[in-house]
Amino acid sequence: MQRSDTGRERTRTSILLVKDEVLIRHDLAERLRSAGHHVIEARDADEASTLICAGVSASLLITDVRMPSSLSGVQLAPHVRAAR
Repeated sequence: MQRSDTGRERTRTSILLVKDEVLIRHDLAERLRSAGHHVIEARDADEASTLICAGVSASLLITDVRMPSSLSGVQLAPHVRAAR
């Protein structure tokens, strides 16, 4: 847990970041981590789906809309929601 500016503890947000362009994904992940978030990276919707099926949990999904996989980001979102 981290403390906010007001001194109260807050839980770190767990984010599933799905982006096929590796440099952009790594840059965004580092920025989110430096802001105090826990980031799980996936290169495409298929990998994200595998992670979700394996029990990985995230509070927030950030995904590309079009990716070279069997699912688009738009199709991934309801899959992740159903798994929660």
